[in-house]
Amino acid sequence: MKRLIIFLISIFISITIQAETDCTKVSNIPQQKCESLVKFYNSTGGENWSDSPANNWNITDVPCSWNGVMCGVGGKVISIIRSNKNLIGEIPSELINLNGLQTLDLQKNQLTGSIPIELGNLTNLTSLRLYDNQLAGIIPKTLGNLINLEELNISNNQLVDTIPKTFGNLVNLKQLYLNDNLLFDTIPVILGDMINLKVLSLQNNQLTGKIPNSLGFLTNLQFLFLSDNQLSGNIPIELAELNNLIKLSLHHNKLTGMIPIELGNLNNLTTLYLNNNFLIGHNPLIFNELINLTGLDLACNQLRISDVEIITILDKFTPGWTDGWSNMQGRSHFCPPIPIEHRLFIPSDFNTLLVSEIDTLSKDDIDNVTDKDKFHKLPSRDVARFLVNLDNKEIKPDDVAELIPTGWEFNKTTGKLKAPLGEKITLTRLAPPNTLPTKLKLPKNIPNLQVGFGLGGTENSIMDGINQSLKNADLDNFIPSQDSNGIFKIKGTGKNNGVNFSFMPNNNDITQVDSSKISSLIRGKGGFYKLTTQDDIQIQFVPMPQDPVELYEMAEEVVLGEDGDILMKLASETRREGDNIVGIFNSNIEQNDEEKSAGIYIPESKDDTKFGLQTGKVVYNDGSSQIIWPTVLSPSIFLELGHKFEGVEKVEFNSNGTFYVLYQGLELILVPQFKVQTNNITDETFTPTILPNEGGGITYSVENESVTTTTRSNSMEIWLFDMLIEPAPDDWCLTDDDTGEVFCDFDNII
Repeated sequence: MKRLIIFLISIFISITIQAETDCTKVSNIPQQKCESLVKFYNSTGGENWSDSPANNWNITDVPCSWNGVMCGVGGKVISIIRSNKNLIGEIPSELINLNGLQTLDLQKNQLTGSIPIELGNLTNLTSLRLYDNQLAGIIPKTLGNLINLEELNISNNQLVDTIPKTFGNLVNLKQLYLNDNLLFDTIPVILGDMINLKVLSLQNNQLTGKIPNSLGFLTNLQFLFLSDNQLSGNIPIELAELNNLIKLSLHHNKLTGMIPIELGNLNNLTTLYLNNNFLIGHNPLIFNELINLTGLDLACNQLRISDVEIITILDKFTPGWTDGWSNMQGRSHFCPPIPIEHRLFIPSDFNTLLVSEIDTLSKDDIDNVTDKDKFHKLPSRDVARFLVNLDNKEIKPDDVAELIPTGWEFNKTTGKLKAPLGEKITLTRLAPPNTLPTKLKLPKNIPNLQVGFGLGGTENSIMDGINQSLKNADLDNFIPSQDSNGIFKIKGTGKNNGVNFSFMPNNNDITQVDSSKISSLIRGKGGFYKLTTQDDIQIQFVPMPQDPVELYEMAEEVVLGEDGDILMKLASETRREGDNIVGIFNSNIEQNDEEKSAGIYIPESKDDTKFGLQTGKVVYNDGSSQIIWPTVLSPSIFLELGHKFEGVEKVEFNSNGTFYVLYQGLELILVPQFKVQTNNITDETFTPTILPNEGGGITYSVENESVTTTTRSNSMEIWLFDMLIEPAPDDWCLTDDDTGEVFCDFDNII
C-alpha cells in the first residue's frame, strides 16, 4: 500500500512540475512567435483557463497543436480563438509579432486593461472579437489601419472617449459592434465611408449630437442600432436610402421633429423602434408600404396616430396587430417626463400625453391649444387632466373659459369645475415626496386629496368632502388623512378605536356623479370601495400597505401599482431562492396576534381553502399587520387580454387579487399563486400573453416595465404567473343591473 501511495504521488508531482514549452526547441513556428503565444498565456492566467491543462498550451513544444491556435503555411499563426475560457488579465502587446494573424477571438472572458495599440499593426486581421470583457480606456486609433477587417466587435466593455475617425478607413468592414460601452461625443460622419457595412451597433452608450446624414450611404446596411443614447435632432431622410435595412432601432434618445414619410419605402424592414423620443406629427402613411413589419414601437412620443389609423394599415398584411397596438401608442404610465423645451400640447396630441408626468402647466401650454374645437372633443379625463394641473397662481379663470367644453359647468369666479354626469375625470397630481429610496417606486398618478376639482386644484378640498361623506355614512368616528407618499388612511376613534384602514385613491377611476342619488360609501365591482363627496365626485380606493417605506426596508425592491398590485423582491435572508412576489394587501390594519417579528411572511404551499387562495402577512415594527394575497403584475393588462378571448363575456379584478370570469355562461374564479417565475429575454417584440398550462390552469406573461435594477438595453424582465381556474358557487357573484359591475362575496365563502 505504501508503495502504491508513493507511486501516485510521484505521478502527481511529475504532472505538476511538467516542463513548460521551450521555444528554443520549437520547429514548426519561429521562436519569436512561440514566445508571443507563451506571453499571451502567462498574461491572461493560462493556468486557470477553463480547459487547462488539457488544451496543451505551454506544455507541448508544438504550438500549432494547442487548442484554439491555427497555423498556416510557413508557420504563420493565423487564428487564436480563446472565447469563454476564463481568461483573466491584460492582452499583451507582444501579439504584434503574430503578423499573419487573421482571427483573434477573445470574447466572453474577464480581460482587463486597455486594447493594445499594437493590434493596429496586425493588418491581416479579418475578425477581431473582444466583446463581453472588462476592457477600459479609449479605442485605439490604430485599429483604423486594419484595412482587411470584416468584423470588429468590442461591445459590452467599459471603453470611453470617442469613436475614432480612422474607422472610416475600414472599407471592407461588414460588422461593427461598439454597443454597451461608455462612448460619448458625436457619431463620426466618416463612418458613412464603410460602404460594405451590414451591421452598425452603437446602442447603449452616451453618444450625442445628430445622426449623420452620411449613414444613408451605407446601402448594404441591414441592421442599424443607435438606441439608448442622447442623440438629438431629426431622423435623417437619408436613412430612407437603406433599402436593405431589416431592423432600425432609434428608441430612447432625444430625437425631435416628424418621422420622415420616406421611411415608408423601406419594405424589407421587419422591426422599427422609435419609442421614447420627442417625435411629433401625424403621418400614418409612413407604414403603408412596410409589408414585412413584425415589430413596431412608437410609444412615449408626441404622435397623433390613432388606433384606428394604425390598425387599418397594419392589419392589411400583419394579422394580430390589433391586440398589440394599444400599448405602443402615445405616452404610457411608464413614460419619463417630457422636458419643457420639448413639450408640445396641441389638442390632437393631448390624448397621448399624461400631464401628471410633468410639473405644473403654464400659460404657454394654454397658448399651444390653438384649435379649441378639437380640445372640446377630447375625453373628459384629458380635459380635466389639463385644467386641474394648470398653475392657478399665474392663470385666471378667464384665461381658460374658451377651453371649457359644452356640457361642463365652470365657475368663472372660483374656477370650480364639473364634468357631465357619468364622465371619468382626473384630479390634480400629488407632488412626489422629497426623498424616496431608489428601489421604492410609487405610482406616478396619485391624486392629491388636499385640493379640489377646479382650475389648478382650486375650490373645496376633496378631503373635506370625504370627511362629510363619512359622517353621512354614520362613520364620523373615522378620521381620514393622506400622507406624502399618497397613502390614504382611515383611523378609527372612540368606539372604533384600533380599527384602521389603508388605501390609495385610484386616479383612473374617478367619476362625476349625482351625490343625491348615490350612497356616500359603497363597495363596487371587485369589492373595491368607493367614496362619493358632496361635490359629486366618486373615487375608487385600492388597498395599499400602510407604510411603503417600512415595507421596502424588509425587501430589496418594492413597486406600488395603480391597481393595488404590489411588486416585492424579498430580501435575501427572507426569501427562498428565486422568489419574487406580487400581492394585494387587505386594507384592514390589524394588531398582530402571533409571536412574529417585523417581516414579510409568505406561505410556501397552496392553501386548503375553497379556492386555494394563499394568505401571507406583513408585520410592521409597531406590531400592526396586514394580510396579503397573491395577484398578478399589471392587472389592467390582464383584463385587456382576457376580454379578447372568444367566449369570454366578462372579466373583473377582485380586491383579494383573484379574477372573476364569465365564460360561455359559466362563472369562474382565476386564482394567482405567490410563486412567480422570471426570465430575462432580448426579444424586443415581446407582448403579454395568457396561455393554458400543463396544470389545467393558465399562465400570464408580462414585462416588468418598472424594474429598478440596471439591465442591458436589449434585455427585458418577464414575469410568469400561474393561475388556478375554479368554479364560482351559484348566486355568489352578484351583477348590478344598472352598472353591470360584479361583486363576489369572498368574505362569506373563504
